Amino acid sequence: MSNDTNRTTVNMKEDGGYSYTDEHSIVYKWEINKIESFLRSAKSAKGTHDLDSPEFSAGAKIKDLWYVKLRIQNDDASSENKTWVSIYLNSKNGNRKVQAKYLSGYGPSKFVNINELLVNKNNFLPNDTLTVCVELIVYDEYIAVKNSNNLLEGCKRKLSDDFKDFFETKKKCDVAIKVGDKEFCAHKMILIARSSVFEAMFSHDMKENKENEVTIPDIDPEVFKKVLDYIYTDRVDDLISFAEKLLEAADKYQLQGLKDLCECSLSKTLTPGNAVKILILADRHYAKRLKEVAIDFITNNWLKFKNTKEFKELEKADASLACSVLRKVADKVQN
Repeated sequence: MSNDTNRTTVNMKEDGGYSYTDEHSIVYKWEINKIESFLRSAKSAKGTHDLDSPEFSAGAKIKDLWYVKLRIQNDDASSENKTWVSIYLNSKNGNRKVQAKYLSGYGPSKFVNINELLVNKNNFLPNDTLTVCVELIVYDEYIAVKNSNNLLEGCKRKLSDDFKDFFETKKKCDVAIKVGDKEFCAHKMILIARSSVFEAMFSHDMKENKENEVTIPDIDPEVFKKVLDYIYTDRVDDLISFAEKLLEAADKYQLQGLKDLCECSLSKTLTPGNAVKILILADRHYAKRLKEVAIDFITNNWLKFKNTKEFKELEKADASLACSVLRKVADKVQN
């Protein structure tokens, strides 16, 4: 009798893939002046009255295009007390599907009673202006990646992840950076690799190099923490809130990548209320692309700027910069 046993060999193949998307965010600010007369006129009329904002984009790859609709609607034509202001976010991408944090065509219906808005106009409508802000996040289309060799290949850690852990755990730190009432521990070699200013500081016979201690008196600690985050990871959280101060810091420490991020962020948040200030900031810190975008924005909205206090002060403080704007305005008129 044979003792051989039938055996079955199973060859199991591992296969897989992953999908990913990138997000793009924007805070859009829409200012509507002379709003009181519009509200009072719409309040006494029948039906609905719409006002649309200029178009804007979050800069996604799908070329998203959006606008905000302000609608005055009457629940009861016989009663002015039943008139409401509603706000809607709308997409101009037609039937094309757009994945976003806020869906097209949705918004706060019956956002505020129009009488309440007019009674409290000093709070809600300063200088006879209504300001509507929209924070929007748009996602690119998902990209599918087939991975037949290693199911977990798409989950590999990046070098920036290791550097972030290196910074947060303070392993092998060899320099202390004092900023205001905060002290940050860091690594000379990483600072040297990322910034020519730190390279000069730690590569010569300077006090900072000898004592392994740096004091920075002119930057807010919270802002400098963002600078270190960028140095170690190439990323900055909440960039919109810190872009102006980070642009100054990026210029000071010659962090061109961070400077580019700040220029891009600030160029997307230009409004009639901040454009002159951002133009001055860009000129002071040699942010050429942001300067050009700010000049174009002021030129394209010249009627809103020509008699403002901010532009008149610019003419007095920096005639050369003001002339750059006026030349662009003149070229546009001539063409």
